[in-house]
Amino acid sequence: MSFISLEPQSRVLLESYSNGLLAQFDTQLEIITDRYLAFFQERRSIEATYINSLRKLHRKAKTVDAAFDPRAEPTTTRATWDKIRDNLEREANTQQAFVDILDNDVIKPLTTLKETEDQTRKRIEEDLNKSVANYADYAENTISKLQQAYFKKYHPRFGGNISAPFRGRREVLRELEPAKSEGVGR
Repeated sequence: MSFISLEPQSRVLLESYSNGLLAQFDTQLEIITDRYLAFFQERRSIEATYINSLRKLHRKAKTVDAAFDPRAEPTTTRATWDKIRDNLEREANTQQAFVDILDNDVIKPLTTLKETEDQTRKRIEEDLNKSVANYADYAENTISKLQQAYFKKYHPRFGGNISAPFRGRREVLRELEPAKSEGVGR
């Protein structure tokens, strides 16, 4: 006794759709992680190195300036040097503010977005796996039981022809007419 195939093509379509959806999330995560987040983290690292170098240079300049007598009248060159030295400190502070903005306004939100996207991807993958499992269970168990019950119900009625209920009503009646007339004549 052969029934309708339990391996429907829609199951293959469902799995290919789920793979496509997960591939979209993977691509999005790759863009966020590998491109944007990595870029800004590297930029932050470069800026931090630059800030440390500026501060080290500023400390070195202050150490050299400590040898000069602070009570002496500063020359034009010395006044210009003081401004350049102090500008190093201001530049370091400005760069530090930029790094803080990168951390708070770019890197942290991108990290949060990446984590959210990753969690969403995992939930979708779990939901798709459950859906595919439920679909497979329904296709393998429930449909089989329904087919058997249907076969038992309609098999005697249509003389063993399981496909009879699927055809037009007139066609089935035409097939059953000769069987009735043969049974009457006996």
